[in-house]
Amino acid sequence: MKKFLSLIMAIALVLSLCITVSADEETTNPPANTGSITITNATIDQTYKVYKIFSASYDDTTSSNKAVSYIIDEDCPYADILLGKTAPLPSGKKLSDYFNYVENTGAVTKKDATVDSELIAYLTEVVDQDTTKFEAEIKATESKITFTGLDYGYYLITSTLGTVVTINSTTPSVSVIDKNQKPAVGFEKLIQTGTDDNGNPTWDTYNTASVGEKVTYKITFKATNYDGSALIKYYSIHDTFGTAIYPDFTSIELTVGGETLDKGYYLCHMAPGTSTGHKSEAKIGTWDGESNDAEWYLVQVSDTEFRISIPWLDGHSLEAVTGSTITTHKLNFATTTSKFTSPIDVTLTYDAVIEANADIGGGATTNLINTARVSWVTEHDNTFASYSQVYTNVYGLGLIKEDGSTHANLAGAEFKLYKDQSCTDDINVIPTGIEGVYIVDSTVAHDGINHDTVQDSRTYYGFDEGATATNLVVSQVNGRLVILGLKEGTYYLKETKAPDGYNSLAHPVSIEVSAANTAGFSIFADASGEVADIQQEDGVHTEHIYRVASLTVENSQGVELPSTGGTGTMLLITIGSIVAMAFAVLLITHKKMSVYTD
Repeated sequence: MKKFLSLIMAIALVLSLCITVSADEETTNPPANTGSITITNATIDQTYKVYKIFSASYDDTTSSNKAVSYIIDEDCPYADILLGKTAPLPSGKKLSDYFNYVENTGAVTKKDATVDSELIAYLTEVVDQDTTKFEAEIKATESKITFTGLDYGYYLITSTLGTVVTINSTTPSVSVIDKNQKPAVGFEKLIQTGTDDNGNPTWDTYNTASVGEKVTYKITFKATNYDGSALIKYYSIHDTFGTAIYPDFTSIELTVGGETLDKGYYLCHMAPGTSTGHKSEAKIGTWDGESNDAEWYLVQVSDTEFRISIPWLDGHSLEAVTGSTITTHKLNFATTTSKFTSPIDVTLTYDAVIEANADIGGGATTNLINTARVSWVTEHDNTFASYSQVYTNVYGLGLIKEDGSTHANLAGAEFKLYKDQSCTDDINVIPTGIEGVYIVDSTVAHDGINHDTVQDSRTYYGFDEGATATNLVVSQVNGRLVILGLKEGTYYLKETKAPDGYNSLAHPVSIEVSAANTAGFSIFADASGEVADIQQEDGVHTEHIYRVASLTVENSQGVELPSTGGTGTMLLITIGSIVAMAFAVLLITHKKMSVYTD
């Protein structure tokens, strides 16, 4: 009996590293001398296999002190490897390193000094010598699978994820947890770059946008119910956005396993007076439930950070924790039952708008970067996954207007900006406060995102909100103009009025706006924004450098139109005029003489 008890305790040590065993037994009677192994938290589409290591003798009476003994016999597929009758294992490990073996009976017991992790590695190496000798295999189609009709014995279970667990079927029904799954695998944040030929969104780690344009973000990862042996209570997606990015919280869409969770609740954890105008506490969407009924919570941490927390267990409640300046919240759980299968896909999408204070010139500038990560909370720890980062590039263009012959800078050239070569799709701009420098005229509506606190162009530059939108830009005394806030692409400038004394351009000029042709473009202006045609600071005018794509446009002077004909034309005209006048005099004189003679 002592040997049996010792064996049970030894096996329990091995199992404590790898499984959680439930006390539930099947309600049906299993076949004699057979049992079952149920794997919970199984990975969908992964194949699980069970390998018999030892045979077992099991006391299946109703006695509370059930005994079990293990032996190596002809029913053990790996008996020859275990007993050293084949070539040594690559590692040189052998049965006697971990077990006491009685040759005449075949009994095995675990040695007291055996390290459980080393024992599991040894048994895995044994099975790897011939992986075709499995007792059964199941491809998981759901998160719970069961092997039935297994002889009593000591088993190794593997999956295509790797070794899952070493287990003995000492009771008719044993439940184990697959702990090879890793939370937040494949965590990634992307930004929409457009659509494909079928109209489906395309995604990347960066995109380009104009000031006032809507951008769409997507966060994806695989969630599991366990982190090792620890049950996960909830996940949180943390999102930090640059100061020129304004998120639209009403656009948030969260799906788990392809099912939309539309019961969102907004919680503000910001100190009073620091919010940029978002709602302080309210339901998101059209559902009528209370905060404890929400499927996820939006928590605004600061003006540039929010998080989405998703309860992962049934029966949660929200508890308010009042501090000196702000009220925070914590999630409590009444059960240990996971709400979802495992692993499962989680997807979060939301829209944002690019604000007028965006950095110009591309290159992942700081206030256009958006960073996210995910964390999960168990009964033991709060664990974070790695960061995933995306960014948006915003560009601009510059133009120098000069004399085609002298290359002197020309003021007063008027252009209109268009997106297309036919000059029908115009772009409206407003002045920035520095002569000749304009920015795309974004409005409060912002591509469908309507909020008073969005930093639109007119608010940012103090431009009259009631002013009429225009796409007219004018070169200044320095011959220069700049347009900021453009997305990457080709633009067309159509000259509508040339400087006085110069001919207008016959065709629009095009310019490619991108990171490849972006460089510094200098304008010198005083404190009031008045520019000067100089090349270095003079103590009054300060240099403003804009990172833009630029081009130089020349105009030719207007001159007196030339007369038609060859040399001597004027002389012939003069002689002809004299002859005509003489003929006229002669005709008049002749008429008068006729009167007198008649």
